[in-house]
Amino acid sequence: MKQGTLATKIVMLVLLVGIIAYFSVYAIKSASDPFETQLVYLYKVENAVASNGYLVRDEEVLPPASGLVNLILSEGEKVQAGQTIATVYSSKSALKTQQELTAKSNQLSQLQSLAESSDESMDKAKLNENIVSSLFSLREAVSSQSLSNLSSMSSNLKSLIFKRDYTYDDEQALEDMIGQTQKQVNSLEKEASQGTKAIAVSHPVTFSGVVDGYETTLTVKGLDTMTPSGYRSLSSRKTPASPENQLGKLIFGTTWYFVTVLPSKQASGMSVGETATLRFARDFTQSIPMTIKRISSPENGQVLAVFSCDRYLSQITLLRTTTADIIFNSHAGLRIPKEAIRVKNGTPGVYCVEGAQAAFKKVDIIYQGNSYYLAALNGSDPDSLRANDEVIVAGENMYTGKIMQK
Repeated sequence: MKQGTLATKIVMLVLLVGIIAYFSVYAIKSASDPFETQLVYLYKVENAVASNGYLVRDEEVLPPASGLVNLILSEGEKVQAGQTIATVYSSKSALKTQQELTAKSNQLSQLQSLAESSDESMDKAKLNENIVSSLFSLREAVSSQSLSNLSSMSSNLKSLIFKRDYTYDDEQALEDMIGQTQKQVNSLEKEASQGTKAIAVSHPVTFSGVVDGYETTLTVKGLDTMTPSGYRSLSSRKTPASPENQLGKLIFGTTWYFVTVLPSKQASGMSVGETATLRFARDFTQSIPMTIKRISSPENGQVLAVFSCDRYLSQITLLRTTTADIIFNSHAGLRIPKEAIRVKNGTPGVYCVEGAQAAFKKVDIIYQGNSYYLAALNGSDPDSLRANDEVIVAGENMYTGKIMQK
């Protein structure tokens, strides 16, 4: 027994010494061969310059109207040829007459609809049920603050009440009411025509209710000959004040322009006819492609640049002066620290930590920054570098399969 116990102790001692030696050697090796990693992530870099400028459109200011004006259109609304954009009333009396005409016209329409209704819709009991149901629906909508359909629900309730009040068993009485209302409408139409004027357009346009004074001083035609000095003089011009009874303006066509001044060096890579992406700083912030329409001759190290676009006109009618990022080009890919790039057999790549081993992955460098590279995405290759891969940025004697343990 003593001999067996002694042998066991010797074996255990030998194992302990071996384990200690192993970890000592590993610690020494790790200390002499440290490594460091960083995560790869998706990144986008843009070659852009921010510049102040003006938005230019083919505009015509509507003449001021004397009297009470009722604008029918909203800002940026497209208008068809012959469409009325506003109604002008010569006096408050004319406005009141128009309101009475509208009310009587609605009443006439409802009476005519009632005369054409089926017997079921003429049933007062049925109408009362519909009125009660409409009231409950209206109350529920108001209580829940669901107001999007409130106008139509209210109009429907009024129509039901009207039908109930004017439901007759005697069809002749209903016809007499229609005839009487028609005479009132005819009389009001004659009276309203003397004090009411409708303003319509002869061509398809876009309406804007804002007049800023640049409509005549900053024109599309003027962009063809404008110089950098002419552009700078715009800020010193005093724009005329808009009269209180100004109706607004009409914008013709669908094309609008952005004009700015750029340093000659920054514009050296731009060519007329090419596309540049612009991102505006204020209310209209999406990136949009615009065509480079004109680059002027240099003047004191600066050039005038004109960009055009035939989309989004309705969204920029309120903008005149704004700042835009002019994006000449952009690159998107995997951002890799420069220290991680290694060359193996003439091929650039990186060593990644996969599990507990190092693995070499080729990369296609598409852009070089100050401290990083951008590598192209290669989703079709399962062994390619991907976002969130852990790349080795510091380590000696790297090779595929090397055990990497921190």
